[in-house]
Amino acid sequence: LQLQISTTPEEDKNTSIIEYHNWYTLYTVLAIGYSTGYRAIVDPFPVDAEVDQDSGLAVISDKDGEAYYNSRVVWVPESVRKQITHYMAHRAKILPLIASRYPGIVLEAGDEKLSRMFLLEPDYKPTDIRPSTLSPLLGSHLPLPLNVNRRFLRTELRARGCPAEVVDAFMGHWSRGQEPWGQYSSLSIVDIVEELKVYIEAILVELKIEPIKSRFL
Repeated sequence: LQLQISTTPEEDKNTSIIEYHNWYTLYTVLAIGYSTGYRAIVDPFPVDAEVDQDSGLAVISDKDGEAYYNSRVVWVPESVRKQITHYMAHRAKILPLIASRYPGIVLEAGDEKLSRMFLLEPDYKPTDIRPSTLSPLLGSHLPLPLNVNRRFLRTELRARGCPAEVVDAFMGHWSRGQEPWGQYSSLSIVDIVEELKVYIEAILVELKIEPIKSRFL
């Protein structure tokens, strides 16, 4: 996959551009998923979520209700933040190609409707990131369930000696009264993040996940 996105697409061929965009999106999704334990649902880091560039902290709510009870704070490594930045630069280059065909999708009353991350159909129509759209792309590289990143991270963190309560907080696994963000919780978000940093960075190095600039720029 890294080799595919390191090859410049043929700019005069729509099929090549669309295929490149989808591979590049998949790589970015995997980088986020294997560093934050993000669940395989629609749109990792949607438009209303922000990553604090100074601390790397972000709030995600990937399996939640209206009360956002299962929201959790995660730490996004610098290398993954760089990949997100690269993706946004790539996205800016792709948007005019979409707007020329679907102006109503890209802009409405001056505001972008599109999610931060999206896939493209053969006619440049954007489509949401969801298990049904990611699975065909992932199948040729990693023919496993999309949530394998969470199982992998949970197993690796525990095997490396990360405390169980820290792993549960990272994965969003807790019972009422044990919320790491709760008023009476004995777990500190700051302590959780500091504990995780060492493990997550080591895992990313071993997986050889690193920021790659788009070749479509």
